[in-house]
Amino acid sequence: MNKLIKDIKNNLIVIIFIIIYFALTKIIFGYSCIFRILFHIKCPGCGLTRAFKSLLKGDIIKAMHYNYSIIFWLILLKASTNEHKAACSSESLVLLVCM
Repeated sequence: MNKLIKDIKNNLIVIIFIIIYFALTKIIFGYSCIFRILFHIKCPGCGLTRAFKSLLKGDIIKAMHYNYSIIFWLILLKASTNEHKAACSSESLVLLVCM
């Protein structure tokens, strides 16, 4: 616990800067993704966490609504698990793709 407090104190300026950055970009632009701010399109990573969560629940349509690149990531995950079948475990998303 002491190490955590020490790390927070050592990085306090960075932590404050990050909080201010996210707050200001959210207020000014309505979102905090730097890719979206610069190019005015959703970035390839926007919504991936929500997409994987929806996919784990079995809602493929909702997953694709959050991020269409989920299809690419599933294909990539499937290809990587074909090479490493031993890595499949019942506690991971890899099991879903290994079936």
